[in-house]
Amino acid sequence: MCRTGNWKKLSESLDQRKKGCANYIKIHSLKNKAHINIFGDPKRLKQLFDNLLQNTCRYTNEGGELKINVKEYRDKVVITWIDSEPGVSDRDLEKLFDRLYRVDSSRNREKGGSGLGLAICKNIIEAHEGQIRAEHSELGGLKLSIELPKRQKS
Repeated sequence: MCRTGNWKKLSESLDQRKKGCANYIKIHSLKNKAHINIFGDPKRLKQLFDNLLQNTCRYTNEGGELKINVKEYRDKVVITWIDSEPGVSDRDLEKLFDRLYRVDSSRNREKGGSGLGLAICKNIIEAHEGQIRAEHSELGGLKLSIELPKRQKS
């Protein structure tokens, strides 16, 4: 990992990917953060956001919302990924990043979930020396807080 992923390029990639679900849910993201650089492998960061978007499109109710916020700090970038209903229980929140864990197996089978998406996201973030946390969102769904360093830690 020696390159830097530019938020503008990641955001453009996200814009292309979200077209497939734009008729299904409303997506709000910040475009004015183009100058932010994130330390990491651009291909893996793109995979991270592709996986998150697939998860949101798959499990957010039709007519729902996704809000993506980006905050820059001195040494890190915090991305919050906030979607609307349905939400998950407190018990399920603790297990969301476990490999092969699925919240509701009948719903996941119906929609094609394998239980790997968020586990892969967590692995990508940790490989970039970052962190991810899940909590209930104010929109009734899931709020993911992703912290990524702006440069490699020593």
